[in-house]
Amino acid sequence: MTRPEKGIRDMRHPNREPLHRGLLHRGRLLLLLRLAVVLGLVAGGLAVVSRGGGVSARQLSAEDGAAWLVSSATGQAALVDGASSQVVARVAVGTGELSSAQAGPNAYVVNSTAGSVLRVDGATFAPTDPVRFGTSTAARRLQVFPTKQAAFVVDGQSGLVTTADPDTLQARGLQSIAARAGAGGVVADDAGRLWLIDRAGGGIVRLDERGRKVRTPATASDGGRLVLVAGRPAVVDAAARTVLPLGDDGAPGARTCLDTLPADDSVAVLGDQSRPRVYAVSGQRGTLVISDLAAGSCDTVLDLAAAGHTLGQPRQAAGRVFIPDFTDGRVIVLDAADRRIVARPEVLPAGTRFELVAQGPYMFFNDPGSFRAGAIRLDGSVRVIEKYNPDRPGAGLTGGAGNGETDQPRDDNGMQNVSAPLPPTAPAPRVTRPKTVPPAAPVGNTGVAIQVSASRAGVGRPVTLRLVARDGTRIAGATWSFGDGTTGGGAQASHAWSQPGDYLVIAHATLADGRHAAPAVRITVDQTAPPPVPGTGVDVQPGGPDNGSTDALVARLTVTPASGAAPLQVAADATGSTAGTAPITGYAFDFGDGTTSGGPGAAATATHTYEAGAAGTTFTVSVAVTDEAGNVSRASQPVTLTDAGAPPVPTMTVTADVDRWRVNAQAGTGGAPTTRFALTADLPDVTITPVSDTAFDVVPTSCAAFTVTLTAYADSGASTPSAPQSLDPQADGVSCTFEKPILAVKAVDGFGFTVAVSNPGAAGSVSYQWSYTAEGGDGGGLGVETAGDQIHFRTPDCRLITVTVTATGPGGSATSEPVTGMGCTVPDPIVLSRTVVGTRITWTWALPSNTHVENYFVSHSYPGAGGEDGDGGATTEPGTSYTVDGIPGGTYGFGIIAENAAGRSSAHDEVTLPGEGTSPLPNPTDPPDLPQDPQDPDGNGDPPPGPGPTTSSSSPPPSSDPPPPPPDPEPEPSTPVQDPPPAEDPPPPPPESVPEQQPPPPEPEQPPAATSG
Repeated sequence: MTRPEKGIRDMRHPNREPLHRGLLHRGRLLLLLRLAVVLGLVAGGLAVVSRGGGVSARQLSAEDGAAWLVSSATGQAALVDGASSQVVARVAVGTGELSSAQAGPNAYVVNSTAGSVLRVDGATFAPTDPVRFGTSTAARRLQVFPTKQAAFVVDGQSGLVTTADPDTLQARGLQSIAARAGAGGVVADDAGRLWLIDRAGGGIVRLDERGRKVRTPATASDGGRLVLVAGRPAVVDAAARTVLPLGDDGAPGARTCLDTLPADDSVAVLGDQSRPRVYAVSGQRGTLVISDLAAGSCDTVLDLAAAGHTLGQPRQAAGRVFIPDFTDGRVIVLDAADRRIVARPEVLPAGTRFELVAQGPYMFFNDPGSFRAGAIRLDGSVRVIEKYNPDRPGAGLTGGAGNGETDQPRDDNGMQNVSAPLPPTAPAPRVTRPKTVPPAAPVGNTGVAIQVSASRAGVGRPVTLRLVARDGTRIAGATWSFGDGTTGGGAQASHAWSQPGDYLVIAHATLADGRHAAPAVRITVDQTAPPPVPGTGVDVQPGGPDNGSTDALVARLTVTPASGAAPLQVAADATGSTAGTAPITGYAFDFGDGTTSGGPGAAATATHTYEAGAAGTTFTVSVAVTDEAGNVSRASQPVTLTDAGAPPVPTMTVTADVDRWRVNAQAGTGGAPTTRFALTADLPDVTITPVSDTAFDVVPTSCAAFTVTLTAYADSGASTPSAPQSLDPQADGVSCTFEKPILAVKAVDGFGFTVAVSNPGAAGSVSYQWSYTAEGGDGGGLGVETAGDQIHFRTPDCRLITVTVTATGPGGSATSEPVTGMGCTVPDPIVLSRTVVGTRITWTWALPSNTHVENYFVSHSYPGAGGEDGDGGATTEPGTSYTVDGIPGGTYGFGIIAENAAGRSSAHDEVTLPGEGTSPLPNPTDPPDLPQDPQDPDGNGDPPPGPGPTTSSSSPPPSSDPPPPPPDPEPEPSTPVQDPPPAEDPPPPPPESVPEQQPPPPEPEQPPAATSG
C-alpha cells in the first residue's frame, strides 16, 4: 500500500489502526429521489361533472397520508387524502367480506367471501382481476402482507402461505405452515421478509421474497403473538408476561417483562415504529402498559378511563398511539413520547366495530359496513369523510369490473381458481370480475359549483351554501357533509361550526336531468373572521354570490352554560334562527349523548341534563331547523364537562400582525369563576409573552404551523383548557424563517442504516427531497427506500454513503449539511473450538453473521527446525475447519481474524501434543480458554479417518495451492507460507506471487500434514 492510499484509509477511520487492504475505488453518483405529488383542492370549490369513464393517471404517496378504505356492502375501495379529507377515487372491487393492506400507493384488497385478492394500482386506480388462492370455492380467512419484493398471502384455515409477485399476483411458491393467521401470528418486517408462528411446533418460520423457508432458533408458546418493534420482529407472550426480540436470523434476544394478567384475553399489543417499546392495551382493566426493551422494564402504566370497554387493535402514526374504543365509538389518542392522553374524539356511534388505518401522519377510521369514515389528526381533531353517497353508492366510480376472458377453469361466479405454486413460465392469471356495482347515471360535461356567503367564518357564525349548475339545470336534490360530522339537505343549506379549523364541505347533488355531481369547497373557521354585515345575521362576503341576500334559512344556536361539572343542565335556544322564503316548521335537537328532542312543529328551545361523564368530555349540541319548502339548516355548539370547582372552558380571539399574533382570552359560562389565564404552544421554539391579564403575544421562530391552548384557572388551582387552535405563519401572513433540516444517522444494524431529519416540520407542512453519494457507486445490490423525513439504506457491503436532504415548506427551502453513514458494524466474536484425536488436531469455527465481513486473516503455527514456525494469509472464504497431523511433543496453533471497515474480531488457540510414551492429550469438550461452538456444542467433531492430509467439505483454504505431500525421508510442512502475523495485529496482505518455502526439517521430529476447509 502506498502512503497516499494509507492516508485515505486512516482518514476514513481515524480511531482504528490501518487495515491491510488495497486502495478502495471511489465513485460519486448524485441521485435525486422522486417525491410523490401532493394532491390539493380545486380553487373556488368547482367540481366538474364528468362522465363515468376515466380519470387522469395520478399517484398519491403513502407518506402524504392517503389511505385505501374498503366498503364491504357496496364492494368498493376509496382512496382518501388525509390532508384535504377528500375522496380522490372510488374503485369497484366486488362485494363480500373485504379487508385491505397497502404498499406505497397501491392497495391489496382481500375478499374473504370469494377467497380472492386483487391489486389496485395507485397511479392509475386500475384494479387487477381478482385471483383466488386455493382450489376450494368456500370462503377463506385470508390475509395479505405486501412488500416491495413480494406479496405474501396467508390462508388462516389451511395454514398455507403463497408467495406472489407484488404486481401481477403470479404465484412464486407455496409453503405449508400452520400459521396462526388472524391472531397476531404473522408479520412482515422492513426488509420484506415474512415471519410466522408455526402452530404445529411453536417454532418461528421466516420466508424470503422467493418463498424460501427458514426455521429460526426461537420458539413461541400457544399464546404468543408477533409484532414489529422498530422494524424487527418480537414475540409477545401475554400468558408468560414476556417480550422476546428476535435478530435478523431469528436468534432470540434478551427477554423483557410484560405487565399483563395471564387470564386477560382482552389484551391487544403493538410494537413501536421507531423505539424499542411494546404497548399492551387491556379492555378488561382499561389500561395501557409499556414494555421498554432497551431498559428491560415494564413499570409504565397509563389509565385509559375505559375499564370494561371493548378496545380494538391499537395503531401508531407519527409517534401517536391510537386505540379504538368500540364501546363508546371513540378513539383514544396517546402521545407515546410524553406518555399522556392527547384526546379521545368520538368518531362513530357507540357499539360500532371499525378499523384504524395508519398512513403517513394521519390515522383513518373506517366502518367497512357503511359509508362512514374519517381522518384523525395528531391533536385528536377529526374530519368526517363519506366514502360514497349512501343515496347513490354507485355514483362516481373511477374503476370498474373487468371483462377479461381466459381459458382457465372458473366457478359459477366467474372466479378463476389458482393453485400455487404456478410454473415460472405460466402467464399471469386473469379473472373475470362480476359486475357488482350499478353504473352511474349518464353525466354531461357541465359543472356544478357551491356558492358561499363567506369562505372564512367565525366560530358559531352560520355560512350559507347554495348549489348552482353552470348550464342552468335545476338542482333536484342534494345531501351535504359539513366536515364536522354533521350533514344537511336541500339545494341550499346553512351551517355554523363550533370549533376552529379547515372544513371540507361536500355536496352530493342530483340534477333534474338525472346527472350527478359532488362539488366541494373549503371553509376556514377561526376567531378572527370579519363580523357579519349589520342587520343580516349572515357573514356576507363582499362581491360574493349572494350579494347580501337574506332569503336563506339560517339556523342559530346558543347553549348555556357551555361547561360545568356533572350533573350539568343546559338550555339550548334556537330562537335566533331566521326563515328564508318559507316559514320555519320545526326544530330538532341532538345533545350529542344519544338524547334527541323536538321535530316537526316543536319549539325553538329545549333543556337537557348530562348526568355523568369524565372531566374533559365534550358533547356537540346541534339543532336542525326545517322550513315548509323542505330546506334544512343546522347549527351546533360544544358543551364540555369539567371537574367540580373548575372554571368554564375559555375562548380566545386571535388577530394576526406582521410578525406575531395577539391572543385575547375570555372566560366561558358556568363553573367556578376564572381568576387567570395561561397560553401554551405545542412547539418548543414559539415565544409567548403576556401583555395583560387577558392578552398574549405569540411570536414564531420557524415557518411550521402549530397549535396554542388557552387554560383558565380558578382560585382553587383547578384548571380547564380550551380546544387547541391552529396558527399557521404562512397562511396568516406572519413573517417567519424556514429552518435548515438537521440529519442524524441511526438504526445501524450491520446490513444497513437510516438517516432521519431530527427536526422535522409539522406533519404535512414540509416535503423532503433526498440525495446521496455512495462510495464506489450505487450498484451491486444497494437498496434505498425513502419515507418522508427518513431514508433507509440496505447495503451489500461496507461502503460509505454521504446523504443530504432539501426541505421545502412554508417560507422557502433549505438544504442540510451532509452526513455520512455505513451499514456495517463490528463483527461478532468468532467461536473457535478444537478436537484432538491422537496426533491429529482439528479446529472448527463459526463465523460472524451480524454484519458484512470484508476480509479474513488466517494464521497457523507449528514446530520448525529453528523453533516455532508458521504461515498465513488473507482470504474472503476462510472455510469452517482446519486439520493438522502433528508430531508428538509439537506445539500447534491456529488464529483467525474477521475484519471490516467498522472493526475486527479474532480468535486464537494453541495446543502442545504429548511426547512419545506419554498419555494421550485429553480431548476437551469445552476447553476453558475457548468459547463453545454452537454448531458442535459437545466439542467432539470427528476428523476424517486415515493418515496424511485430510480435507473437510467446507470452503477452500486461503491459498489456492494445495500443500504437496511431505517428502521422504525428511518431510517438511508444505503449505504456501509467508511471515506469520503478530499475535494482536492482522497479517500483511499476501504478495502477488509467493514462492513455496521449505523450512529446514526438524530433527528428529516428523512435521505435520495439514488441511483446511
